[in-house]
Amino acid sequence: MIDRFVRLRWQWEPESNKDDAYGFVVYRFEKDEPIRLEYGNNVIAIRFSQEKFYFDTTCEPGKQYTYVVRPMDRNKYLGPPSETVIVHMGR
Repeated sequence: MIDRFVRLRWQWEPESNKDDAYGFVVYRFEKDEPIRLEYGNNVIAIRFSQEKFYFDTTCEPGKQYTYVVRPMDRNKYLGPPSETVIVHMGR
């Protein structure tokens, strides 16, 4: 966390040379919210870039968020989700 922002960074290793990520989808869930990736309600960013970071500037003080990132190929097919990351925002 940087001030009132969350900086997410990730690493993604393709299973083969054909699996290079074309972009990434970032999901955010609030405390006690179930992690359900099949709906788009919790998508906060879709990045058509190979950059492996994201700044969440919409965080609110005192809240807890859980983040998940998924790679996306050139055909917009989503890969497996990352491990979850939990962030507690200060007041």
